[in-house]
Amino acid sequence: RNTKAKPFVTITFFGLQGLALFLSIWTSVRFSLPVGLSILGWLLLPISIVLLSYSLTIGISLGKNYSRSGVSNHLVKTGNYALIRHPDLIWYVTFLIALILVSSSATLLIVAPIWAAWKLICVIIQDKVLFVRMIPGYRQYKQETPMIIPNRKSLIAFWRTIKIDIHRSEKIVV
Repeated sequence: RNTKAKPFVTITFFGLQGLALFLSIWTSVRFSLPVGLSILGWLLLPISIVLLSYSLTIGISLGKNYSRSGVSNHLVKTGNYALIRHPDLIWYVTFLIALILVSSSATLLIVAPIWAAWKLICVIIQDKVLFVRMIPGYRQYKQETPMIIPNRKSLIAFWRTIKIDIHRSEKIVV
């Protein structure tokens, strides 16, 4: 019921995650990588940041989900969420891999799989327990859309919804 609790928890979580990432990179021993892997990391890093940010904010209507009291009953089935039910997991793991490649941090190489496993556990709990109870239509969405690995049907749905979103944005600009 407290509209300030969700934003506070969200900001605190991301702040602590950012601090942990910073410390694991800044204070770590480095290992050597081929230049090509480092370049790959630099290419993946901005892409993963944009897609992770989009999935957690714009893709699920940040204002509707994080700033209002109670539970959101808003089910998103377009864009990243037409591709898989939990795109933030894929983009988060991609982000961690990119950071490892860019930073060559031995500490991050150790903690990133732990963080990724923790995120996977949270996603499973959300998918199996929480969202089914919280969001109307989620059971049907589970039948239509894969959890974390895209399939042919979800790729088609993803491209279809992306095209619709692009056409809508073009009409708004004109």
